[in-house]
Amino acid sequence: MLICTPEDLEQITGKTKYKAQLRALREMGIPHMARSTDGSPLVAVAVVETMLGVKVVSRGTPAPQLRRPAALRGSGHEATQKG
Repeated sequence: MLICTPEDLEQITGKTKYKAQLRALREMGIPHMARSTDGSPLVAVAVVETMLGVKVVSRGTPAPQLRRPAALRGSGHEATQKG
């Protein structure tokens, strides 16, 4: 999950102080949390993008690109067993 940078939050809220940013976020209805260490706001980038109508593309782990092992690749002919 990506978190808005302090610069992002200043641009979104128009405020530089944490308490003012938290108040502005609350007034705008933007879901947020405050860090317990310093009181700075935490806002997920995806939340802001969704509220602004930006199409959010999944940022999850991409699916693995699987290839057949070289030994199983071949000319397309079925392997025959002798026995």
